[in-house]
Amino acid sequence: MTDIQKAYDSEKPKWIDTEVELADLEIYLDDLRESGVTNMFGAGSYLEKDFDLSKERAGEMLLFWMKFFGARSEGKITHSWENDDWKEDFEASVT
Repeated sequence: MTDIQKAYDSEKPKWIDTEVELADLEIYLDDLRESGVTNMFGAGSYLEKDFDLSKERAGEMLLFWMKFFGARSEGKITHSWENDDWKEDFEASVT
């Protein structure tokens, strides 16, 4: 396991209970970024509204996403579900 993977695993917000919940939030933020609807520094309010998160939790998730975005997009971070066929079904269900 790489140092970046260890940091990612240890720094994910403690209130996120499952890989599915984490994936849902990351994919949402990835899609929001690609849409260009908002500067990502303003994405916290979207998380608050669309996921019913407190301002603090939305901010924590956004900072986590920003910190590891580059490593995720370069394939340096993997999720437990990324090796399963389930990933494609999950991504299709949230887009």
